[in-house]
Amino acid sequence: MNQSFPKPDMSTALTLLRRWLLTLLPEGTVIMRAHQNNVPAPTGLYILMRPLLTTWLSRPWRGFSEGTVTTYTILRLDIELSIAGDDAEAISHWIALHFNDPSVISWFHAQDMQVTPLESTSPVSDVARDDARGYVVGWKWELAFQLNQTMSARIDTAEAAAIQVAPTHRAE
Repeated sequence: MNQSFPKPDMSTALTLLRRWLLTLLPEGTVIMRAHQNNVPAPTGLYILMRPLLTTWLSRPWRGFSEGTVTTYTILRLDIELSIAGDDAEAISHWIALHFNDPSVISWFHAQDMQVTPLESTSPVSDVARDDARGYVVGWKWELAFQLNQTMSARIDTAEAAAIQVAPTHRAE
């Protein structure tokens, strides 16, 4: 198949975020994607990553070059982080503050030029119910990323005809 799929995607951003967090946190910290299930929370310090929302930052556009059609899209991806365990409050505030540092943008660009950290909210206290341990006090906050996506296909293929530019929606 001559078509490439949109890169980067949510999975790329979550993988890079996890890799960055592992460089900051104590060894043994559990970092995983949050799911709605009845599995008990991990013991010790842990972080849950939960994708919240993907929104358009600009209208998608197409480019044509040397027999190839390419669609470009700029998206915003919001991810909620939840942290619990020893020193969760101090660590959550430190990560939120550090995320807004220009060196973090350089780190992410060294990994993937198309994933850019945008901003972080301030952590807020959060109480979650854990059947095994009762109530667990943690902290949660949101991080935002910009994803510059591209998708290409040869013009003379059926895949090129299938590349769709998503419709724009206007507020009524």
